[in-house]
Amino acid sequence: MRRWKGCDPRTLSERGRETGGAMTDTENATTKSATLIVHLEGLDQDGGDVRLANFLNDLDTVRKLLNASDKIVSRERKPTSDYRISGLIHESPAAIYLTAEPHDQTKNFFDQTIEYLFSSLVSIRDYRVIPGNATNAFLDNAVRLKEGLGTRFKRLWLETGKDRTAAIDKKLKDALDDLISSTIVSWGSVKGVVELFNSHSDPCAFNIYTDYGPQNVKCVFKRSMMDKAVEAVNHTVTVTGELKYRPRKLTPYECSVEEIEIHPSDRELPRLEELYGIAPDATGDVKTLEFIRGIRDEWQ
Repeated sequence: MRRWKGCDPRTLSERGRETGGAMTDTENATTKSATLIVHLEGLDQDGGDVRLANFLNDLDTVRKLLNASDKIVSRERKPTSDYRISGLIHESPAAIYLTAEPHDQTKNFFDQTIEYLFSSLVSIRDYRVIPGNATNAFLDNAVRLKEGLGTRFKRLWLETGKDRTAAIDKKLKDALDDLISSTIVSWGSVKGVVELFNSHSDPCAFNIYTDYGPQNVKCVFKRSMMDKAVEAVNHTVTVTGELKYRPRKLTPYECSVEEIEIHPSDRELPRLEELYGIAPDATGDVKTLEFIRGIRDEWQ
């Protein structure tokens, strides 16, 4: 077994009890800097080792789950932190120490991010309640993690330096299956900015980021709409089609697109002075001042 950096992969509390509460200098340094530890154990047929593709996939999903939690607590459109691997242990299970690197030290939401992530997973796992402000991105990545249980990994759990843990286990998987399985479908429209365009997926898809909070809606479309979808990238659009909602959520998580309306940018819209005299016969024989007064008094 090889060990690149860090120490014994047992939980911090287990190591502390066995050493009389003492830790090595390396452990102290890593523990202070690494607030989150990801424990990952491979399948039995692989001797507990984690396959590289699975390791990269699951670690990236943890990162996306952290980013989704970050955007919820910070109410920013983009994550306020990046993450670096500050410790890595190859044992069974593997342990990956993650450290947040805030883009702006005055906007450090890492503690709140961890608190939201752990409390939300506990709420879903133990009480089968999805937090009211959980976004589609948060739920999508929680689902991706639980789908790896028994197929990509045997065990996965998260731990903080305070020995608080959150497990991606069968109880969480069953709770998510139960909560996410029922989908409400209706016809409607969603407005937002098109990003994350993917023409190689099947079906083709892009994400719309709405103006109301850190929400994104996955929009799947037919290949016959490819030109319109390409034109829509980085523009504000309204998509119309079949909307799918999760229970107790007011925002759809997916739209099967039938129509895309691309809205002009602010730069493309005419200025107020440019509208002067554009329709001289709009009020007919009525003078402009009288027409406006009539509109104002119409409610009487």
